Amino acid sequence: MRDLHLASGLMVAAVMASGAMAQGVHQSRNEHAAVGPVPSVQPLTNAFTDAHPQTRLLAKGDRIVRVYGRAFSTGATASASASAFIANHASMFGAEPADLIPVGPFPDGRHVQPIMFDAASGTYKFTGLYYTQTKAGIPVYGSRLTLLVRNEPGFPLVLAGAEMHDLDGFDATVQDKALLAPEVVTALASRFFARQPGITAPELVIWAGLDGADAEPRLAYALTGRSEDPFDVEMPEMLDLVLDAMSGELLHMEDGIVEVDIPGTVAGVSNVDEGAFFCSPLAAQGLPYARVTAGLNQTYAAADGGFVLGYGGSLPVTVNATLTGPYFFVNNIAGPNTTASITYSDGVANLNFNGIPSDEITAQVNAYLQANIVRDFALAHNPAYPVVSTQTDFPVYVNRTGGICPGNAWYDSGAFAINFCSAGGGYPNTAYWKIVHHEYGHHLVNVGGSGQGMYGEGMGDTIGVCISDTPELALGFFGDCNEPLRNADNTLQYPCSGEIHFCGQLIAGAVWDTRNELIVTEPDDYLDILSSLTVNSILLHNGNSIDPSITIDFLTLDDDNGDILDGTPHYSEIAAGFGAHNLDAPALALIGIEFPDGRPDLIGTGGTIVRVEAVGIAGTPVPGTGRLHYDAGNGPVVV
Repeated sequence: MRDLHLASGLMVAAVMASGAMAQGVHQSRNEHAAVGPVPSVQPLTNAFTDAHPQTRLLAKGDRIVRVYGRAFSTGATASASASAFIANHASMFGAEPADLIPVGPFPDGRHVQPIMFDAASGTYKFTGLYYTQTKAGIPVYGSRLTLLVRNEPGFPLVLAGAEMHDLDGFDATVQDKALLAPEVVTALASRFFARQPGITAPELVIWAGLDGADAEPRLAYALTGRSEDPFDVEMPEMLDLVLDAMSGELLHMEDGIVEVDIPGTVAGVSNVDEGAFFCSPLAAQGLPYARVTAGLNQTYAAADGGFVLGYGGSLPVTVNATLTGPYFFVNNIAGPNTTASITYSDGVANLNFNGIPSDEITAQVNAYLQANIVRDFALAHNPAYPVVSTQTDFPVYVNRTGGICPGNAWYDSGAFAINFCSAGGGYPNTAYWKIVHHEYGHHLVNVGGSGQGMYGEGMGDTIGVCISDTPELALGFFGDCNEPLRNADNTLQYPCSGEIHFCGQLIAGAVWDTRNELIVTEPDDYLDILSSLTVNSILLHNGNSIDPSITIDFLTLDDDNGDILDGTPHYSEIAAGFGAHNLDAPALALIGIEFPDGRPDLIGTGGTIVRVEAVGIAGTPVPGTGRLHYDAGNGPVVV
């Protein structure tokens, strides 16, 4: 075995093939990546790391979940680069290349997604290519392979994220199997609802576990049910269910109504900052994209609320506006939707909502304004964001009193809607600032292909943090305008196994601490850098967990040369911010070993000459400090 060392004793390379996997699999001081791949794929991962010594693997349990570091595939196009990697290395994830179909995790199933928009050039830094694992043509529930390719000559592949299962030996054929009839499956699913739901047609899938937890593979039916009337006084229901295809046993259930648990206080809405109603004054602000009508003519305001309405009739005329735009419409559950109107003869038609403020109308105005703000924020950092980039008529329900109200807000992933409660019972009206950002953040997570859980809660908070550039969520909820409901300025550590809203603060804390590092090194652009990394990282996340794979995703998005192991433009800031929460960044490769004349597999007993060069990566080799370690069978020798 030949290892080259610096004088400090830092090992920089190992030639022996049996040691390649140990070097290639990222280890950390927590349980993430503590176990390598299963023995059946060990030779495949060894072969990969031998071929790509500057690329690393991240294991979760006994499965590879990230491939990262120096670029590990190229091609004439992004698709060709991804296809070459799949053809050569899909098996190390436990899947055959032919079993990966080009279907993404997004609601529209798109396979290709641009990532990291550069407003200056009008181009995207990366292309994401997404695949679903199948066997015998049957999709594996929750499976996903994400390949991130840099948009530059050669289209280097710099990140692979996997949620796949080793199905070797599993019989996926349906012949001679007593599968339940679809109508029976639908009837069984109805048992899990308090009211009769509308249920999607059962889809035959393979269930093998989810979010890193493996289960014995079996045929199953996946279906979604929800109560059909979003205006119910009672809370709407929506459940994603997976039932055994032969026994009907419940294998998985996930609530599609994402709640935010908000402790009560007397509160109100502010149109000028993020505090509750009573914490700051109201002020008039332009309402983006609001619909304006006069007779049969209509237009939509600009982002600042300004508009020019073409009108060909006689004057005077009544000009009307509603809290409806191309992207959102507000529904006031407590009564009529508020409107604004003016009789126009000449001059400027100033339409004003909520001239005499009331909580009921303030909730409508604030929910509409903040919903548009968070949407614009997301699209500023990725104009092609799945669903959001083309979505219209998104409903916003305010002043609700039924179901889990008061004291709550929620995102309905089936209806694509956000909901806010009236004040009552010591709880505030929940339609203000970061609560709106948080709930729409759940939508970004959902259509971005990720699970919810603690990640969705934390990312919802994080979106609000990036918009406001403050760490507190929902100031004033406890009656004290200086006290938040949750706080991104925290010391929470990975792993976190508590309640999902509490544990969600882990990712918010990591992003906030990264912000505090960036503001020192990038005082002019820190928030734009942080926000772009945050929004685009959602497209790389899978499952409900918060773990060090997110750190790798941030670094890969930040990278500028196809190799995060030699550092990224903001490696130090990201490593410090995430490391403060035990979400450690992979260690940098300080130097690397190259073999200009090739590396022999075997050295004959007569000896040979092997040229070895130490090259700087994130460090600089010191001449004269190299050491050669070898073992010819009689114990290690140092030269």
